[in-house]
Formats: sequence, C-alpha cells, structure tokens
Amino acid sequence: MTSHADMTGSVMGTVADQEIANLSSKLSQVSDKFINQWTGVNLLQHLKHNEGQLRQFIKQAEDQIESLKGEMVALKQQASSSQLAVANQESQAKDIEKAIEQARTTTEQLLFQKEQWEKQLVEETKQCQEQKELIEAQERATRQRLEALNKAEHYFKDIMALEFRKIDGDHLQFVFTNVDSKNHDRSFYLTIKIDNSQYQVTDCCPAIDGIPEMVAGLNKSNNLMKFVVEARKKFKLTTT
Repeated sequence: MTSHADMTGSVMGTVADQEIANLSSKLSQVSDKFINQWTGVNLLQHLKHNEGQLRQFIKQAEDQIESLKGEMVALKQQASSSQLAVANQESQAKDIEKAIEQARTTTEQLLFQKEQWEKQLVEETKQCQEQKELIEAQERATRQRLEALNKAEHYFKDIMALEFRKIDGDHLQFVFTNVDSKNHDRSFYLTIKIDNSQYQVTDCCPAIDGIPEMVAGLNKSNNLMKFVVEARKKFKLTTT
C-alpha cells in the first residue's frame, strides 16, 4: 500500500521533471534563435546595418565637431574683435581724459592770465589816471608860466624896452632901448652865457661898473630879473 509521503514525492518529482523539460525547451529556443540570427548571414547583415548607422553617426559627429570648430573660431574672432574694440575704447577714453585734462589746464591758465590782465589793466588805468593828472598839472603850470612870461615880456619890452636875442648857440643878449633920454633908439646891451651852471658876462656895451659883483650875486640868487633891472640902471647912469 502506497503511503502519503510516497505520493507527495512522486508528484514533486513529476513537477520538477516538467519544469526542467520546459527550461530545456526555452534554452533550446534561445540557442536556436541566437545561432540562427547572430551567426552567419544574419550577423553580417546586422553588422553592416549597424556599421552604416555608425558611419552616419560618426559623420554627423564630425560635422557637428566642424560646426563647433567654426563656432569656436567665430567666437575667438569675436572675442578678438571685442578685445580690440575694448582696447580702442580704452585708448579713446584715455585720449578723452587727456584732452579734458589739457582743457582744464588751459582753462586754469587762461583764468590766471585773465586775472593778471585785469590786475595789469587796473594798474595801468591807475597809472594813466596819475599820468593824466600830472599832465593836466603840468599844463596848468605851463599856462601859468606862459602867462607869467607874457607879463614879463610885456614888462621888459614895453616898460623896460628890453629885447632878448639868442646868439652863438649858448649866448643870450639883453638889448635895452629908451635908456638915453636924448636918443631913445640907442641900444645898450650885455651878453651872458651859462657854463657849468654858472652865469658869465661875455660882453657889455657900454661898459658898466660892478659887473663881477653883479654876476656873483646872480649866481648866488639865480634871480635874473633883478640882475637885468640892475644892469639897466647902470646903463642909465652912463648917460648922465
């Protein structure tokens, strides 16, 4: 009589055998597929197909590489151009800064010159005003002197009947008339010159007394009018 354990073992053995058989069948199918598809003509066709795809992939990769190389060259050129542009801009910026600095320096110099010119103008205006005042004062003094000379000329010519004559360069002659009551046209004269700031009488007609003393007094006082009046008086004495 068969036991329960023997029946269980028999069933398990049958299942195991069936699983082994199924596995062997699948392995055999896989082996047949591999041998039929991946060996011989199938394998060559597969390799050729993959080789074409690989070549196409490689060509695409090479084209892409060349394209990238071109882009890299373009980028380098662009970078170089950018660097050159930046360098030019920096150079232009430096030139502009230099021009601005020169303009600032020139402006400062012009402002300084303007200040100097204004100061000079003020100083020259002041000097011109002072010179103008001096000239006006000299003109007034000259007019007064001319008036005095005119009065003196009137006095000497009309009252004293005196005429001045410049002779021989540095000699001055005093000619008197209306001295002799008997002959009003008779001339009495003396000639003087200045030598080393000293008066000298070089000629006197007619001769009169006291000429050395008169000349000494003239050199001391420098009062020529007094000298002339005294000389006329002495000429008058010669007619009596």
